[in-house]
Amino acid sequence: MNIPKSTYKSKKPTDDQIEAAYLYVRERDKYTCQICGDEFTGQLYSKITKDLIVNHVCGRFGWRIIEIDKMVSLCGDFTRNACHKTKFHDNTKKWRGIMLDKIAANEARFETENPIVRAELLRRMK
Repeated sequence: MNIPKSTYKSKKPTDDQIEAAYLYVRERDKYTCQICGDEFTGQLYSKITKDLIVNHVCGRFGWRIIEIDKMVSLCGDFTRNACHKTKFHDNTKKWRGIMLDKIAANEARFETENPIVRAELLRRMK
């Protein structure tokens, strides 16, 4: 399995690189919350409603690093389940290992099922 490693930058990633990383994670996770399984297919991320957010499982260190191998899709704070706040951040220790395992499984599936989309999104992050 070829999980992309962290992309270290000497300066803050561009907005395009950040958006590509978010899109990559949402595509990899099939626009589904990785805690409750709610699907957000066809819904774009909205800065107002924050329907499906991309969360850093292990912290993000001031955006100097894009770590898609440690980012996961979760229900936003204003959705029915609000998994980002009410589940993940209320019990980070419990969820961190579970999420890292899900990321690895999703990455293997994404690499096999959508290699062209995956390669294009990785290219956009460079």
